[in-house]
Amino acid sequence: MNDEMVRALVVLQQAMENERKGREFYLQAAEKARSTRGKATLAGLADDEAEHQRLLESEYRSLTSRGQWLEAASLVQRGVGEAPLAPLFPKGGPRPKVDDAFGDIEALNSALAIEERAFKLYQSAARETSDPQGRAVYDFLTGEENRHHRLIHETLDYLTHPETWFDTEEKPFFEGG
Repeated sequence: MNDEMVRALVVLQQAMENERKGREFYLQAAEKARSTRGKATLAGLADDEAEHQRLLESEYRSLTSRGQWLEAASLVQRGVGEAPLAPLFPKGGPRPKVDDAFGDIEALNSALAIEERAFKLYQSAARETSDPQGRAVYDFLTGEENRHHRLIHETLDYLTHPETWFDTEEKPFFEGG
């Protein structure tokens, strides 16, 4: 197994753990959310994280058993460096805590930070791989994280300025809403 394959497996292991923990966070936050929009956005993000985890597990199994990435086309059928990797949820480090005082805005701001770190992880991995299939997988995941980031910003905008939300441009419907 070459160094690039080992690196890919490390990235995929970290990404699977990040998606699992992200889903847990989004489910807890959705359960505590007070607004319908916040709850729907967070629940939709949790669903996406479960799908991403499934995809990453499939890629990991393919790399370990066949030594090849899965076809990139299979990623979109559902419709949608040398430095050490920094986990999204560091052990012993501060993690978003969801309790009764944790509001929708705080949850969504934490979600933005989670999605930004995941975006950077996948973007970095895409730059570092020479395998076109691997790059396609990372590019797909980068796009997904970017889509999440936009969705979270739209939800924050709606929750913080509902009176002017429709004034500037036509807005998309929210996931799960």
